[in-house]
Amino acid sequence: MAHRPEFGRASGHALCRLTGGGFACHVDAEDRSVRVDQPPSEGGSGTGPHPGQLMRASLGSGLAIGYRLWGARLCVPIEAITVEVTCEFDHRGPLGVAPEVPVGWQTICFDVTITSPAPRELVEPVVATADRLNPMLANLSPSIRRVHRLHVELPPTFSR
Repeated sequence: MAHRPEFGRASGHALCRLTGGGFACHVDAEDRSVRVDQPPSEGGSGTGPHPGQLMRASLGSGLAIGYRLWGARLCVPIEAITVEVTCEFDHRGPLGVAPEVPVGWQTICFDVTITSPAPRELVEPVVATADRLNPMLANLSPSIRRVHRLHVELPPTFSR
């Protein structure tokens, strides 16, 4: 792809349909379908994950996949990855009741646990590279404060 950039170009597509009087939305994303809905506490029927849940899931899974990929590319063995994504926000922003409050997430925390026989000094560059080249992180507003905590654990049957 470095020599033939046209092979690297792609696009994605989703068709989202909201019909009837509720908030449930049917999403066709290429070869997959998902139902997205608001929880009952926000006027929906709770028949599927809400958009914020899907966005956090997308971020966390995209990071985990990136760590696995870059571990393989950098020859650092990784046995397991856990990414916990927590965001802080204020509902007043998107409801328009407090103009000084940001509409979106204010802080996002990533608690990453990687199980690897490799020392932390080898795992850290994997995480740094994967984070730097992660398209999901790149799509986030730079105004969102990011907190990233990395924990490296040895596999249960391994000792250094």
